[in-house]
Amino acid sequence: MSITDFFCCKSKLERYSNCGILSSYINPYTDWLATNGFSRSKIQRHITNIAHFSNYLNTIPHATIKNLPDY
Repeated sequence: MSITDFFCCKSKLERYSNCGILSSYINPYTDWLATNGFSRSKIQRHITNIAHFSNYLNTIPHATIKNLPDY
C-alpha cells in the first residue's frame, strides 16, 4: 500500500511525497501501518505527522537520516 491509497487530494499527495529527507520512507511506512492493522484515519494522521516532521528537518542545515540531532 502507498499514500495514494489513503489520500485523494493531489496537493497533499505531492506535498507528502516530496516532504524532505523522510520522503523515501513514507510509502514503506504506510504499507507497514496498513499491514499491522492501523485504521485509515490513524494512517492518515501518522503520515501527516511524518511529513510535517520531515519538513521541519529541512530547516536544519545539513540534516540527513544518519546525522539527525538528538532532541
